[in-house]
Amino acid sequence: MEYYGKVLSYINKGEDISQRKIAKHMGLSLGQTNFILHSLVKKGLLKMERITPKKVKYILTPQGIAKNARRTYSYIVNAIKNVLSLEAELLSIVEYYTSKGFTVYLDSKKDEVYNILLQVIKDRCLKQVKLLKDTDELKEVNGKALVIIWHNDREEIYKRLDIKCFNLLDNIEIF
Repeated sequence: MEYYGKVLSYINKGEDISQRKIAKHMGLSLGQTNFILHSLVKKGLLKMERITPKKVKYILTPQGIAKNARRTYSYIVNAIKNVLSLEAELLSIVEYYTSKGFTVYLDSKKDEVYNILLQVIKDRCLKQVKLLKDTDELKEVNGKALVIIWHNDREEIYKRLDIKCFNLLDNIEIF
């Protein structure tokens, strides 16, 4: 079922869509793609219009457009929930550990999560959170440091340095 929505979204994005392009984009075989396309036609979400004997045009029906819109809306709502969960978890960690005398650092692995956390830090004026540029900064800390991470592979780095770390995603239910 997950593929059905993705196929609808992909078809919605372009004009010159072939089964081969869909299969390649989705990582499916042509047979699987063909099955999904015919299922979408049977469900009334997609129309296939023959242009030439070998070329077919795929058109979302009003029902297909509505389903695609609902899927997009659901994705946006879930993304917002995830961002709010990240924010709440970060605030909780910072409040708890700074009240215990810890200096809180944000791991330096720059990705989408980092950008979200950085924005929360700026918006909430969390001056007590330091942005970690290099792990060498932690060598001078007297044991009262906490590094917030979100990648499991980063945990080993801080264990070797004997620095406490907290994986932000451990307590968050991803929607």
